[in-house]
This record gives sequence, structure tokens and C-alpha cells, in this order.
Amino acid sequence: MKRNDTRPLTVNGNIWEYKIGRNTVAIYAPDGERFFPKFTDIVGEKAVENNSFRLNPAVLLDYIYKNVTPNMQKHMCKYCSRRKDDVVLRVNPFDAEIYEKENKHYICNECYDDLCDEI
Repeated sequence: MKRNDTRPLTVNGNIWEYKIGRNTVAIYAPDGERFFPKFTDIVGEKAVENNSFRLNPAVLLDYIYKNVTPNMQKHMCKYCSRRKDDVVLRVNPFDAEIYEKENKHYICNECYDDLCDEI
């Protein structure tokens, strides 16, 4: 953590930081970009008026996924360098079979099949 007065939040494997204020939340991205959404932006106007809401890491993580980083949800494949919906963290089958190393990488289905064919 870069700051002393914030709490960590893991988003897509990266450490973000946040701090809850009186009516806003300060969200700090790993690259230094800052966001200051109001409580009404996060939980809705009705919940704030009735004081019937809780701000916890899960709510903030959901807000970040939906509003701050909608394009970051897709990971980039290490082998074809494309962002697709089917890219997930998995063991490289070639390294596992040949070198007996369980190296995990973000790999799409197409590249995973290609790596399996190389064995």
C-alpha cells in the first residue's frame, strides 16, 4: 500500500486502495488514477435517504467492476495478446507435461488447445 490511511482491495489480481469519507469514497487505482464516487452513486439515492446501506469491500468491488473498469474484466491471453471472455488463469499444459512445471498463465481456449496439440 502506498498510503497510510487507506485499505487494500484486490481487483483482478491488482491491489487497489480505498478510503470511506463522510459522503464519498476515495478509490485509488494501482496506476495512481483516483475516483471519488458519492454514496448515492454506489448504493442508490433511496438507501442513502433511509440510511439503510452498508459500504463494505464487496459493495465497492462490485462498483469498481461495473463503473470504473468495465473493460478490465476481460484478461489478456499471454499467447495471442487478445482480450476475450474465455481467457482464464490456468496451468500451461505444455510446461506441465514436458517440464513438469505448473506455470499458470491467462490463456484463451484457442491457445490452450494449440498448446495441448504441441505436446
